[in-house]
Order: sequence, then C-alpha cells, then structure tokens
Amino acid sequence: MFLTRRAMLRSAAATCALTGSGCASTLANTLFWRDQPPRHPPPGTRAFVRRMFGDLDRRRVWDAHAHVLADGGAGSGGYVNPRFTESYGGRLEKALFLASGGIVDDEKMEEHFVERTLSFWRLTNPQGKIVLLAFDQVVDDQGQEVPAQSTFYTPNEWVANIAKNNADVLFAASVHPYRKDALDRLNAAHEMGAVAMKWLPNSQAIDTRDPRCKPLYRRLAELGLPLIVHAGEEQAAASVDEDAGNPLRLRHALDEGCRVVVAHAAGLGEAQDLDGSGSMAAYDLFRRMLDESQYQGRLFADISAMTQFNRTGDALNATIRDQQVHQYLINGSDYPLPAIDFLVSTRWLEKLGYLSAEDRIQCNRVFEVNPLLFDFCVKRALRYEEDGVVHKFSDIVFESARLFDPPAA
Repeated sequence: MFLTRRAMLRSAAATCALTGSGCASTLANTLFWRDQPPRHPPPGTRAFVRRMFGDLDRRRVWDAHAHVLADGGAGSGGYVNPRFTESYGGRLEKALFLASGGIVDDEKMEEHFVERTLSFWRLTNPQGKIVLLAFDQVVDDQGQEVPAQSTFYTPNEWVANIAKNNADVLFAASVHPYRKDALDRLNAAHEMGAVAMKWLPNSQAIDTRDPRCKPLYRRLAELGLPLIVHAGEEQAAASVDEDAGNPLRLRHALDEGCRVVVAHAAGLGEAQDLDGSGSMAAYDLFRRMLDESQYQGRLFADISAMTQFNRTGDALNATIRDQQVHQYLINGSDYPLPAIDFLVSTRWLEKLGYLSAEDRIQCNRVFEVNPLLFDFCVKRALRYEEDGVVHKFSDIVFESARLFDPPAA
C-alpha cells in the first residue's frame, strides 16, 4: 500500500530530525528533484517527443493549470505560512516545493521560480501558452483575511504582471467570495487580463453553495471566464474543510450559467452524496453531474495530477476508457508537482499497464531535463488495453486552448 504524500513528508521529516536541522533543503534536493538546467531531451529521445505531439496543433496545446510561488521577497506581496519555517516537517515541505523548481535556500525565490517555470514551458511547447494561477488567502465569515490559516498567498496583481510581460503566459485570478469587495476584485482582475478564476475550496475555506458566491458565478458567466475549482480530497495544501471539496456543491455555480472546470476530475477521496445518503467516491459524484444534460457544455474537468501514484486507480482508468468524456477534458500540469520525483512513478504506471516498457524509459529520460514536458509525455503515452482495444486520451484533451475560446453565442 502506498503512503500518502503527507505520510511521505512526515517520514522524510523524521529523517531530518535525526540528521540535523540543516538537512531539509539538501534532502529535498537529492531525493525529490534531479536538479539539472532546463534543456532539450537527448537526441535518442527527441523522436519519442515528436511522436507524443503527433498531429496536435501546437498552437492549441496549452498548460491550463500551473502554479507559481510567491513569498514576498521580490515585492510580490505574496505570503508563505510561517509553519514552513517553524518545524522540521514544515521546512522540509517548503524545501521540497522549492527544490521542485530547482531552487534551494534562494533569497530570490520568486524571480528564479518564474524564470525556471517559463524556461521549462518554452522548451516544452514554444508555440503554446501556459496559464499561471493566482491563489487568494483564507477569508472568514466577516470578510477578514486569515493569514494563519492560509497555506500561501499568490496575489492577482503579481501573476497578472508576469502575464503582461510574457506573451506566452496567461493569468487566472483567485478571489475569495467572502471578501466584501469580491465582485470589485473580480472585475479588476478581468481588467488585468484574467482568463479564468481559480479556487481550492478545501484549503481556502470556501463553501461553493454560499449565497455570497452567486454574484461571482453570474459575473464569471457574463464575462465568459471559467471557474477552475478543486474537487475531491486535497493533499498538497493544508485543508481547512474537506467537505468543501464535494463536487455536487458545484451545481450552484453551474446553475448560474458559470462554466466549471473540476480540477483533477475529483479523482481522489470520497464525499457525501447530497442526492441520497452516505458517501461515495468524489469522482463518481463528478461523473453523475457530467451525465446531467442541463450542464453539458458548461461542466469540464482537467487531468492535472491524475498520473500521480495516489490517483492511478479507478478514476484514471474510467476516464481514459470513456471516449465520450474526453470532449470535456482539459490538460494541465499542476506544476510544480510533476517536478517532485516520487509523485509520478512510471514503473508503477507500467506495472498497471498504462505505459509500455519503452515509453517508460523515454519518459524517464524526459524527466531528467524537463518535468513539464515529462508530464505532457506521460499523459500522451498513457494507454489501457481492454478486450483487445487500446484506449488513450484523445487529442482534443491536449488542445486546451479551446477552454479559453469565447463561448458560442
């Protein structure tokens, strides 16, 4: 049985405790990231990469779900919770995320993280675009920010400025709906060029059924901007309320005409069945909504993180096999997570029948030079054979630009 991500961090933290307080960044750098400068794959692997792109229109191949980290060091106004410096486990977790961006104890973390992310993307697909996500703080019922409960804060203005200065970058805003000026902030983000809204309800303490969300849903619908929202269990950022990840709660957004992208296809954990009793897989609740005719054309999912070792079960299998679902799927990397070595086990994917032995080797070679390209290649190479039929993700899944096209009148 595999350990959860947090269990692995706790185990590594225990190692730090035994070996001294200075080891967190070293441990993260050596165990979880093969730190190499961004570069093209070796010659023997380039034919494989060309095959992965196949007949795709590279101009339409976008990464629709990528994070950037901000700690305020370069004037971003960003914030990282002090818990990341107050314990061995916290220091290790921070070092792990920094190491995934090739950064260890770097005072210029913000600048270098962005530079490295964009270098990876430009070596992956210079003809496409990458959508970088802002991330708002936790806000309480009185509309006050709660930094102590916020894992991190990545301001809209900072991400918008990155997009302004880089033609291949797009900006997804994040506005907590409990803010008293939430609608004004959304309008300001739109003026800054936002192409989407991003929420992680479990960690941001957002009940997507709350009436305070309704004005934002309606405005997003008017502007044609999708809401990219986590559903299912959350394991990367600290969770304030796991019930907030229930996919069925997103009907409230859909009923207001908002387009909704369910991150990771809600492929992890269980949630209460609001239509009946008990609980069931969050993925199955998402699929129930996808089958509801009134939401067709407005409900989507992204496949970010679905190849991680803890997400390779029924949800991934069912999603690959059901070709009818692919028209509602969008690709995103959830970067920097693909850069954390242990999260995606190509050997495990091969054992489950998702990767051929040769494709596993080629994917590993890609990982050594570019984790963003690795994430793309693994998903393109995924296969599942059943009754002599080989199932793969359809091309349309990877031409993610269609999500950001103006909605049909």
